[in-house]
Amino acid sequence: MRMYRRFPVDSESKKKLSALHDLNVFADEQKGYLARLINLIEDPLKSMRIVVYGQYNHGKSSFLNAWLEKDEFFKVSDKRETVEVQEFEDTEEDITWIDTPGLDADKADTEKAIHAVEDADLLIMVHNTISGELDNNEVKFLKMKSASVDKSFLLLTQIDQQSQEELEQVRAKIQHQIRGLDMRVFSVSSSYYEKYRETGNKLWRDSSGFNELVPVIRKFRNSMEKNRKQEIHTIAKNLEDILRSEVTETEKEIGQIKQKKENESSRIKKQQTELLKRL
Repeated sequence: MRMYRRFPVDSESKKKLSALHDLNVFADEQKGYLARLINLIEDPLKSMRIVVYGQYNHGKSSFLNAWLEKDEFFKVSDKRETVEVQEFEDTEEDITWIDTPGLDADKADTEKAIHAVEDADLLIMVHNTISGELDNNEVKFLKMKSASVDKSFLLLTQIDQQSQEELEQVRAKIQHQIRGLDMRVFSVSSSYYEKYRETGNKLWRDSSGFNELVPVIRKFRNSMEKNRKQEIHTIAKNLEDILRSEVTETEKEIGQIKQKKENESSRIKKQQTELLKRL
C-alpha cells in the first residue's frame, strides 16, 4: 500500500473549518468544497477515491464490475438497483471505487450522488451512447463541476451497440456540448471486456477501450499526494476570497446603516432646534 505524508494542519484550524461549515456563509456548492477540504485535512492518508456517477441505467455498475473483474459486486439490472452509495476497496491498488445512485432517479438519490462526488479524487461521469448526446441535466452537472474538470473525465459506454459512424456522430455532438470544459472523453464496452475475461481472447480486450484507461487511472493515483495538496490550496484560496467578499459586503452594509442612523439623528436634532426656536 502506498503511504503519503500528513499535511501539517493544526487542530485549531480544523475547528475553525468545521465551524465555518456550520455557518450559513456559503452556498450549497461551496459547502461541498469546504466539506472536501475538511475531509482532506482530517484524513489525508485515505486511499484514492474514484467516484463513478451518471444517470440511471447508463452502465455505471456494469463498468465497475468489468473493470474490477468482480461478477455482480455492484448490482446490475434494467430496474433501479443502486439506491445507496456503494464502495469497493481495491487494497492492491490502494483505490476506493464508489458507485452512486442515478442522478435522475429522484431528488434523494441525486443528493447522495452529489455528496459522494464532493469527496472524490477522480470523477468519472458515465453516459450510454445509445441515448445519443448528453441531456440537459448531464450538461448542467458537468458545468456545475467545471472547477473539478482537471480531475474529471467522461466515459461513453455500450460502444458495442452502435456502428463506428454512429459513435463518431455521438462523440462529435458531445464534444460540442462540453466545449470549453477541456474534458477528456473515453469510449468503452463492458461487454467486450467480459468476453475477454471469458475467452482470454485479447482482441476483445483491445476492442473494449479499457486499455486506454489504465495509464490514466495510474497517473492520477501516482500524483494523488501532489493533487490533494494543490486541491487544498485551491479550495482554501477560493473560500478565502468568498469570505473576504462577504466581509467587505457586510462592512458596506454596516456603513450604510450607520450613515442612515446619523442622518436620522441629524434630522431629529434639526427638528428639535426648530421647535425650540418657535417656543
